[in-house]
Amino acid sequence: MKQLEKVILEKGRVLNDEVLKVDSFINHQVDPEVIEQITDYFVEQFKDTKVDKVLTIETSGLPIAYSVALRLGVKMVFAKKSKSLTVGNDVYKAEIKSFTRNIQSTVTVANRYL
Repeated sequence: MKQLEKVILEKGRVLNDEVLKVDSFINHQVDPEVIEQITDYFVEQFKDTKVDKVLTIETSGLPIAYSVALRLGVKMVFAKKSKSLTVGNDVYKAEIKSFTRNIQSTVTVANRYL
């Protein structure tokens, strides 16, 4: 965890009270070593629980969620920021605030995947 904190301090940029810019190592350019450190942390937190899915929101969470799901041996599901015509009406929905775009969005996940 100390190594991850070091990366955040060196490469992260505080934009305001709500946004830490991590695009140089997590969501625009992906640093696999940083993703592995984050994965190690999550796997350690959930190693003694019965995880059956890893859920994230597209797009920034995908590299970490994929890595965690792979390590835990479970499926990864991601909530879509815009409803696809192919998803159907049987969905879970949630309202979220994008701190980087300063907008409210509805994210959806098909019921059959949760």
